[in-house]
Amino acid sequence: MSNTLVVTLIVATVAFLLPACGSQGEGAILDPYTGEEDSIFMTCERSGPTELTVAELMDMDSVADSIAMDTEDGPEEYGIRGVTFSEVLDHSGGTLEDLDGIRLVAGDGYSVHVPREIVVGETIILAYEMDGEALHEDSRPIRVFIPGQQSMYWVRNLVEIELVYPEKQVAEIEEIVFLDTRITELEAVEYESGELAVRTKDLLAGISCAGIHMVAVDGFAKTEEYDIFIDAFIQVTGPDAPAFRSPDLPRGMHVRDLAWFSAARTAFFSVTRGLEVLDGVSVEGAEGVSLGALVEELGLVDAETYVLEAIDGYTVEVTREDLAVGIVHIREGGEVAAIFEGLPRNTAIRGLLFLKVAE
Repeated sequence: MSNTLVVTLIVATVAFLLPACGSQGEGAILDPYTGEEDSIFMTCERSGPTELTVAELMDMDSVADSIAMDTEDGPEEYGIRGVTFSEVLDHSGGTLEDLDGIRLVAGDGYSVHVPREIVVGETIILAYEMDGEALHEDSRPIRVFIPGQQSMYWVRNLVEIELVYPEKQVAEIEEIVFLDTRITELEAVEYESGELAVRTKDLLAGISCAGIHMVAVDGFAKTEEYDIFIDAFIQVTGPDAPAFRSPDLPRGMHVRDLAWFSAARTAFFSVTRGLEVLDGVSVEGAEGVSLGALVEELGLVDAETYVLEAIDGYTVEVTREDLAVGIVHIREGGEVAAIFEGLPRNTAIRGLLFLKVAE
């Protein structure tokens, strides 16, 4: 069972705003609402529930920064003020020590997973002011900013923070599916701008889990909930392919340039994009990814023997030591293949589909 710490932000709704100067008509000027009455309820299994008002957040050690935001007239700079996430977490008795990441959820249902490396290595600002004024109504009670990071993390109208800790028992990867080959077996549909995509429910047929962990070529990582991922698409053509796409999600929740993703005990690896992440190795004139490095990177369970299977059903059985001298590469024409240094020619395999632990 996941050891998950859930921090729930419940916003107390203000029923009305007092009119300034007694004017009720069109164009009336209303007194500014600071949002200080809004409440944040933090529920923590380790330290118990804590209620904090925005006013209490404002009494904590504040931080100020400037951020650039895109507008119709181009980028504009704004000053922000708030409290750091680590300050609030410390106030509530939480700790960053074994935190695996956080999920930010907005009032409209938008959510995004912030991985551990950003939570620990960057300053996450829970802002209550912009340019010296209280947040606009559509951003209250808190707007999140992480300077230097993608705007997909800049969640407005924040209503929930879920602090995610690692599962006590993490599922080990037992199978690697080579995405470049797998997608040739699936029906491709036009997604947008004439690009093709496959349905994620077809890719994950028979696989069920709590979340899907995705890693992009630039190192960006995101864990998406299964119920969201299963109704989406993997775009398989175009400059950003493979890419996680969904017409039901804001574009900020999409992930482009996927190197690999994993669900339960299965990892899906893009050889084409993986070559941009893992060091290339040459075997018999072919340049590819070391199979030994690949199984280490994806966490394939340690075993005595493994099976490589082609799309036509041809199989080869090798040892862990054999993987260290083998590569997976893309042949001319786009076919995925594996070849091993110093092993018999019958261990070479074309149309590679799976690499899995031998039963």
